[in-house]
Amino acid sequence: MSARHEGGRPRSAADDGRRRLAEAVRNACLNAAVNGYEQAGISGLCAEGRWEMAVDAIRSLDLDAVGAHEQQELDRCVRRPALTAGRLNM
Repeated sequence: MSARHEGGRPRSAADDGRRRLAEAVRNACLNAAVNGYEQAGISGLCAEGRWEMAVDAIRSLDLDAVGAHEQQELDRCVRRPALTAGRLNM
């Protein structure tokens, strides 16, 4: 059974790629926020200052780096099955 969108149509590889990218961006934002909040706490900032640092960490996130990392992961996943299939044919 194939994965389907809410509309009922099958999910394409492009849909899966967009979802992986969205998840990577979400995870990068969450990590940046948590790290910013923790670093601000270590620096002695109050709750409001910690929140401001968390938001600033998200704003300063390098989205090109997140996208490049996700593309590398996608390339690695796409190439691995081809190599495995090639070994099976030997």
